[in-house]
Amino acid sequence: MNKTTLQQAKHYAMMLFMVLVSLQSALAGNGYGLPKTIQEGVILHCFDWKYTDITANLPNIAAAGFTAVQTSPAQTNYDGPTSWNTLYRPRDTEIGPNTLGTKADLATLCAEAHKLGIKVIVDVVANHTDGVLKWVANFWQNTDLYHTHGGNINWGDRWQVTHGEIGMKDLKTEDPRVQQKFKAYIQALKAIGVDGCRFDAAKHIGLPSEGDGFWPAIIDKDMFNYGEILENTGGDDSKLLPEYMQYMSVTDSRYGTDNVLGAAKNGQATPYGGGNYSFTYSTDKLIYWGESHDTYCNKKGHSVGVSQEVVDRAYAVAASHNNIPALYFSRPVGTDGLGAQAGAMGSTHYTSKSVAEVNKFHNAMAGKGDYYTAAGSVASISRKDGGAIVVNFQGGGSVSVANGGGYATPGTYTDRVSGNTFTITATTISGTTDASGIAVLYEEANPSPTVVLSQKGGPFKAESLDLTATLRHATAGWYQVGTAEKVNFTGNATFTIGAGVDYGKTITVKWGATGTDGTEATGSETFTKTDPNAKVYVYYNNPYNWANVNCYLYKDKVNNSWPGKPMTYDAAISINGKTGWWYFEVPETYATGHVMVTDGKASGTRQYPGAGQPGISLNGNSLYIDGETTGETTVTPGNQPTPPTPDDPTTGITIYVKADNAPYLYAWDNDKNKLNGQWPGKLMTAQTTINGISFYYQSFNENPINIIFNDNNNHQTANIMGVTSTSYFSYDGTTGYEKIEPPVKPDGVEITLSGEYTSFASSENLNFKDVDGLKAYIVSGYKKSKGNLTIVLLKADYVPAGTGLILKGTANTTYTVGKMEMEAGYHNFLKGVTTPTTISTTEGDNTNYVFVKDNGRYAFAKVASTRSLPAGKAYLRLPTSVSATAGAKAIGFVIEGETTGVNEVAPATPASDEDYYTLSGIKTRKPTRGIYIHKGRKVVVI
Repeated sequence: MNKTTLQQAKHYAMMLFMVLVSLQSALAGNGYGLPKTIQEGVILHCFDWKYTDITANLPNIAAAGFTAVQTSPAQTNYDGPTSWNTLYRPRDTEIGPNTLGTKADLATLCAEAHKLGIKVIVDVVANHTDGVLKWVANFWQNTDLYHTHGGNINWGDRWQVTHGEIGMKDLKTEDPRVQQKFKAYIQALKAIGVDGCRFDAAKHIGLPSEGDGFWPAIIDKDMFNYGEILENTGGDDSKLLPEYMQYMSVTDSRYGTDNVLGAAKNGQATPYGGGNYSFTYSTDKLIYWGESHDTYCNKKGHSVGVSQEVVDRAYAVAASHNNIPALYFSRPVGTDGLGAQAGAMGSTHYTSKSVAEVNKFHNAMAGKGDYYTAAGSVASISRKDGGAIVVNFQGGGSVSVANGGGYATPGTYTDRVSGNTFTITATTISGTTDASGIAVLYEEANPSPTVVLSQKGGPFKAESLDLTATLRHATAGWYQVGTAEKVNFTGNATFTIGAGVDYGKTITVKWGATGTDGTEATGSETFTKTDPNAKVYVYYNNPYNWANVNCYLYKDKVNNSWPGKPMTYDAAISINGKTGWWYFEVPETYATGHVMVTDGKASGTRQYPGAGQPGISLNGNSLYIDGETTGETTVTPGNQPTPPTPDDPTTGITIYVKADNAPYLYAWDNDKNKLNGQWPGKLMTAQTTINGISFYYQSFNENPINIIFNDNNNHQTANIMGVTSTSYFSYDGTTGYEKIEPPVKPDGVEITLSGEYTSFASSENLNFKDVDGLKAYIVSGYKKSKGNLTIVLLKADYVPAGTGLILKGTANTTYTVGKMEMEAGYHNFLKGVTTPTTISTTEGDNTNYVFVKDNGRYAFAKVASTRSLPAGKAYLRLPTSVSATAGAKAIGFVIEGETTGVNEVAPATPASDEDYYTLSGIKTRKPTRGIYIHKGRKVVVI
């Protein structure tokens, strides 16, 4: 063999070796179906496990579908038997040794994990060292490296949260010496194969906007990073959380602990709310869990004493969402968590079929959008064009729950946990869960051809509705609107319904689909064209004589907070021959959602439908609930609701009191019999709203009665003697009170704001001057500054009918604005809309704009094409010559004469040699979008 041939042979041998190595690695990792990144997968928290124990169990961990393992802190510490929390009092910023093992042990764990496609996350304690400085390394004994506030922290004071002690010595993380040490430690972890860091007590470490540059100095963005933020930041979450997310993901403990686990403990599915950060922040910056070491190992932990099965159900919810990693906690063995020991291997329950199948579902559904639905004790998490997870929080039993959004592909499925058969249709998922309460459904054996419409049937409030029909598991299909001709299509097709149809009429869209094997399927959806100005009410006749009646509403992932909002009683309403109903006006958000009525108690609630049952569907129309009978109605509330009298009105007395806080009510009759228990009486917990005024109330069968309001703390009113009929009082919380008249519904126009600002117009002359919390503005002009255009708003108190306005108030608040006689008018660039109106991009020499919320700020956006505006709105008309200044950008505004207003809009590309200051005083020459101080004036950089 000559030299050339030998070299070629060596080359081919090396290539073959590389192929074999790559193939072996691919087979090892991909054989478990594990995602490539931690962000796409799920995490096993090997809490307090030795590195060698984790290494030995890696094949089981991979088989259970975990993408990553998380270790307890690896920093140098005591290396003998000790409590779990010793590891959270580190003595240095070096890798071990400690009770978990050595640096070499951790490096071996990383190497073996990577062979199986598993990533390694290490818990990092950077907020503090051990509380006893004589035990820490020499460098960390320098007291100049620590904050001096101490441990008495006001948790609502952000400065104290970042400077106070939580039982250990709080590091001065703004000090470059501290930052350099931790940067070196993170790089040392990375060098031995660690893939990510979990930062303990992250909310206790400040941010650059607070003068602390710790995070940008130490974070390695090539690694996976997330920070522990429990409950909240202690400051303005809307500003601080996004800033944390520039450097790391954060734990959403409110959702995992307070919401999902909290409901699971009561055998209930949680509504998709309760602090869930995903409503506001990017889901790729969140971490969920069913429980954590804090909820299990701390004395007052939320999961102490909670069975593993219940926690698994909470985890199934947490781990079924798209693009959000979930943490599964391996519980310490042989303890309730309070006495957990470092170095002891925890529970292997993570290998259970229900947990493993949830993980595999998470991995298989990566990239498919999720849709969460909760009803009573059952939740479903549907994945777009995929499968679903069903969680029965009561354990085993038959379930039927919504296929949220129609996301999960219809078909017959075998539950991967129990082996039971489940059926998924376009609207429902039904089957039977086993004792785990968890069903995992995907990859149906015989998918049916179908046509999916972009919106399910039901009401739509517009002149017309655009729909897209999409084929699934089909090669061809057709759609038919009403009695029109069928339209054949492949792939997808877009069409419009409703144009020219009267409000209240229904429109049926039929469809057909042909599968790849020639099978055919048909179906239909029915839509109702609804008047956009029509209001939706819920009525209840209270057959069980509840003292208070609330209306609970939910739709998809939002709700109006259990047990709902107070309903109002109207003695004049008559439905089905019955007079006297409680009613509630349904916000548009919930007009096609679900409703329950409750007795208004947060716990021990009486409700209809009963516990574990889904709410009654609203179809965009008013609904009455008569005992256990329901139906739609066209009745609207009267103008003079009568105050509720939950007890016998002929012999009893109801005491209503307007007070800032619930008072105690002490009552006795003329024979000195105590009617409300011993002093101080009974706390007035029942509440109701009468004509917009909130009252506490209690009812008595006796007549007459004598009463005293008090605070159970040495403050009380004088004796109020001889009350002979239902009466109304106001109480100042100490000794002052007065008897008041029953509230009468004001003669005015009710306006509900869904956001801080809205456009508005009324067919009535209105007086805004005396309305607390609500301001009305006209557009009096505009400004040009440095090539930019700004709209000028001017406050208006007395407003003629038809005037276009911008209103400012509190979101989700209803205001009553009085009517008045007037003839005056305003020079106003806003055009009011008092009947449904269609507007185009331009009108003569004017260009039209609508008021919108654009990327978190309110502005005027140019009308892109013809669009419909409902009555009660307004739009802006600017001369086209002026409009050209704005181009395609949304136009900001200033409020004339208000010091809090923005003075001007800065150039889109600010000068790099000029100083800008954030509202917290940080100087920059590279401002991004937001509000700044520039040359002594507030500016908006857009």
